[in-house]
Amino acid sequence: MIAHNEPFDVGRVVYLANRKIYGYAFKTMLDPKTTLKVAEITAKANAPMIFIQYSKPKLTEKTAKGLIYLDFTEATSTPENILKEFKKSVAVEHVQLLKPTKSGVLADTYFFPLILGDERIVIFRKSLYEGFIVGIKKQFGTAGEALLYYTGFDFGQRAYKYYKNLAITQDLNELGEIAKALGATTGWMQIEPVNVNTKTKTAQIRLHNNFECELGKGNKKPYSHFLRGLIAGFFAGLFKQGVLVKEKKCIAKGDPYCEFEIRSKNK
Repeated sequence: MIAHNEPFDVGRVVYLANRKIYGYAFKTMLDPKTTLKVAEITAKANAPMIFIQYSKPKLTEKTAKGLIYLDFTEATSTPENILKEFKKSVAVEHVQLLKPTKSGVLADTYFFPLILGDERIVIFRKSLYEGFIVGIKKQFGTAGEALLYYTGFDFGQRAYKYYKNLAITQDLNELGEIAKALGATTGWMQIEPVNVNTKTKTAQIRLHNNFECELGKGNKKPYSHFLRGLIAGFFAGLFKQGVLVKEKKCIAKGDPYCEFEIRSKNK
């Protein structure tokens, strides 16, 4: 079972009406003393942190990249003075002030591109990917559903190869743990592998809160085509042969989760 479901704002775009929010992008030596120094500077200026994030995926790297957003609405200092204080810190190699737009939107325009592991990633809001998935189904009907399935199938094959290389292992449990972690981290879905049997070439998995079927709530039939294709592509790689995937349960038709049954085409 999925024990926890707590939304998490990625935080790199902020809009707080009637608040003076400024940000700092920096590169620094990441250690407890640096973090403490940053906290001391902001506390002294009465500029509360509303967002802080560090990026240091490799332990061999000597420096980390970071973002801090501060609320200067009731501050006793200015964003420019805080910038000077950060620059005085011997641990900070570089720092850049991020200013809000005239309408008050503050965004990280300094760090680009976004990466996950060693690959570039992009973020789509629901209003955009909804237009893609629902739009294809409305415009092309069953042909659109087939397009989504085969697009997902290609995704699934690529995902299997990526997870396998990332894990540097063929161990089924390890591959499953990586898939669960990345599925949740990227916001696609929460994966619950119920049963996977490489000998019989069969599997049963559950997806909680998957982004595709969430778009189809109120339908009377299973809604997944893209993710069903992704599952097929992944298990075709795992089983090393073609598979059939059927969505037995779906949140679009009122079930608590989406459940898929996978079996070899040879059965």
